[in-house]
Amino acid sequence: MINCLLKKDLRLKLITVFAFAILAAVLIFVFSAHDWGFESILDVMFKIRGGRNVSRDIVLLYIDSESIEQLGGWPITRDYYAYMIYILKQAGARAVGFDILLDSPHRRYPEFDQALSEILQETDNVCLAMNFKHLTQNGPGLLLAQDLRTAVPGFQRYAQSGFSNLSSQSVIHRVPLLVAHQDSVYPSFALQLTRLMINPDLEYRFSGDVVLTLKDKQLRIPTDKHARLWLNHTGAAEHIPAQSFIQVMKTFQAHPDSLPFQNKCVIIGVTAPGAAPFKVTPLNPAAPAVFTQIAALDTILGRHYLHFSPAWLVWIITVCLSAVLLVLVRNSVRRMMLIGLVFFFYFALVLTGFVLWDWVLPVVPPAAVVSLLFPVFLIYNARQTGSRFFRHSESLRAAIREKQKYLNRALQNEQALQQQLDLQKKDLKQTNRDTKEQLESRKCEIERLQCELKDLKQAPAEEIPKHSLYPHIIRAPHSNMNSIIATIDKIKNETIPVFITGETGSGKEVIAQTIHQASPRAKKAFVAVNCGALSETLLESELFGHEKGAFTGAVQRRRGRFERADGGTLFLDEVTETTASFQAKLLRVLQEGVFERLGSEQTVSVNVRIIAASGRNMTELIKSGEFRQDLFYRLNGFPIHLPALRERPEDIPALARHFLQKYGHDSIKGFTERAREKLTTYRWPGNVRELENAMRRAAILAQSEKRALIRETDLQDLHTDTKPADISFASLDEQILEMLRSLEFSHASIKETAETLNKDRSTITEYFRGWCFKTLVDCDMNVEQAAFKLSDGNRAAQERVERKINDYLGRLSRSTGDYSPAFKGLPKAYHVYLEHIIETLD
Repeated sequence: MINCLLKKDLRLKLITVFAFAILAAVLIFVFSAHDWGFESILDVMFKIRGGRNVSRDIVLLYIDSESIEQLGGWPITRDYYAYMIYILKQAGARAVGFDILLDSPHRRYPEFDQALSEILQETDNVCLAMNFKHLTQNGPGLLLAQDLRTAVPGFQRYAQSGFSNLSSQSVIHRVPLLVAHQDSVYPSFALQLTRLMINPDLEYRFSGDVVLTLKDKQLRIPTDKHARLWLNHTGAAEHIPAQSFIQVMKTFQAHPDSLPFQNKCVIIGVTAPGAAPFKVTPLNPAAPAVFTQIAALDTILGRHYLHFSPAWLVWIITVCLSAVLLVLVRNSVRRMMLIGLVFFFYFALVLTGFVLWDWVLPVVPPAAVVSLLFPVFLIYNARQTGSRFFRHSESLRAAIREKQKYLNRALQNEQALQQQLDLQKKDLKQTNRDTKEQLESRKCEIERLQCELKDLKQAPAEEIPKHSLYPHIIRAPHSNMNSIIATIDKIKNETIPVFITGETGSGKEVIAQTIHQASPRAKKAFVAVNCGALSETLLESELFGHEKGAFTGAVQRRRGRFERADGGTLFLDEVTETTASFQAKLLRVLQEGVFERLGSEQTVSVNVRIIAASGRNMTELIKSGEFRQDLFYRLNGFPIHLPALRERPEDIPALARHFLQKYGHDSIKGFTERAREKLTTYRWPGNVRELENAMRRAAILAQSEKRALIRETDLQDLHTDTKPADISFASLDEQILEMLRSLEFSHASIKETAETLNKDRSTITEYFRGWCFKTLVDCDMNVEQAAFKLSDGNRAAQERVERKINDYLGRLSRSTGDYSPAFKGLPKAYHVYLEHIIETLD
């Protein structure tokens, strides 16, 4: 009987495996036909593997924003393209591809089009991009193309052509290599470059895969049923051998034999935002479209094809994993862990094969089949286990019932004893809890009374140190400012320029005045100008002066600040906020000591000592090109860096007393211990200027209650429990954003930020508008996401920011085509984002 049961059980298992093998084949066919979940799994594999280096035989010449600016703006005139083809020909490039659609002649410069046509006529290795407006599919076979856009006939006649269309999906996985249009078949841009690199005489055809043939040789490129190539993505820009378009031309002019393009495939493409289309890939959320063309070309030339498992192998793997599941599944932890270990090793094999050998082993079909089979097998084994249990003998069950009676009696006795023990523990626990609560209550009361006592007890009086020299610099005897004083002593009798750096509100202008007053120029004028508060035209008029009639509103001749500071000192505050053109003019004045007033040809010579100041990181400004390096070296004769107020806490009490005396609050005799502790522990993002305003507010509050001491309650606006605002050497726009965030973008946040940073309200408003445009472009025009990012996740602030963004967009939509007012006042760095938004709205 037992043998019959075993045979029956074995037959049942075999039938079950056979039935689910058929089910697995059906599911695999369905998943293969629709690619359900496959591309998502492939994205995960790419992200785990990361980027890979492109072949050194492929070089990208990118046209970025800098190249466009130096070549006269977009679109670039085509004489530069002709010149670049000439350079690459001299450098020995094997193939040259232009991923730029030249589909219309240039109206203003037809002679440049003629020059490009002539150089193409002399060159036989250039491929130009063309484009189809729509790509559709109608069953298996090549995609059908509509509305062909080719290069200008004068260009296309002498060059190869390939379409640059990419996939219309949100994430690029496949690109077509061949498409059909009317009665012709057209190759892609990457396929055409492949022919130029291998042999231009190669012929292409589609027979399940794309095949390149020449006589008895052929190159087979694996594709899907629509002649689309699965991309083996390369990654970001650092994985691609690339050089700047403008830099190559400069290198050729200086060293024509040093260009490393011998036998290379050179692709010329645009990477500047606003001029180039951007695509989403598994490794890059926003990459220029030319990166995808390079990935396709590298996949073909380097034979980096993705190797997909055939349907029969997918079926075998699925059946094997199902069989392992059927054999191992049991209602036990050990068996479950063993099943998990088997599937873990399989998924590790999947990732290893993809990372090392570009194998794409099946994941979705086996996972789907196993997910269906697991509960079925588990229920089946549970029923089998239950049937064996009920076949136990009746005598064994009787013995179990007898033992259960004795166990029940023992449990009843144990339960009675446990109840008595629980009552005793409960009484003891309640007693301990009451005692602990009383101790905690008394401890909290003592701490509260101690805090109140410290907020009533006067802190030791801080007398303001009297210094015979430099009385305007308030400091403690052992202050960090002593090193600044020592520096002033060394340079006060010199005429060397001084460059003062430090955070906003740290006292840069006070140090500049101190240097002037300690110098032999003290009897002459000290003239200060805030370069960041004026436009370029107004700043030039303020510094150099103007003649009558030089511009509208110039009703009389006016001397500039350079002339007014003749023999004295000129303080240029926030000099880094000036434009590049004004920096060039300022450099000329500093080098030669002469200038001309606006509207005048008469040269004016002055003798002025220059002291400049900035709250930004000069190294980053020079590196990014926002500030001229030669001008910085001219201004940075002797650098002085002012420490932030939080770096000199020993000076805070003395400064606080100084501000109380400065504004006539003689009735305030000092601070309580708690108030003084709060002053010295606060981060002071606004530095000395913020301390000055805080003292005025606190004194008003104390005097309104007729108190002689400033208490902690008078300093409630100093939130010491918030995140420290470390804006040291942050750019002005970053400082503005951090201040607005700390104020939660409230109605008064613009005004308070302007007061803290010593800027006018319109400047703060325009920088905030620029931040809104930049973040909106970064978030693909998603207003809610942009508001969340700007507010740093603060829900209340997010709603306010979202209303402002919608208000800005509403004004643009009502502009009726004239967007020039939207650019007025907006910092130049944000113009490119506003242009992108306008293009999107149109």
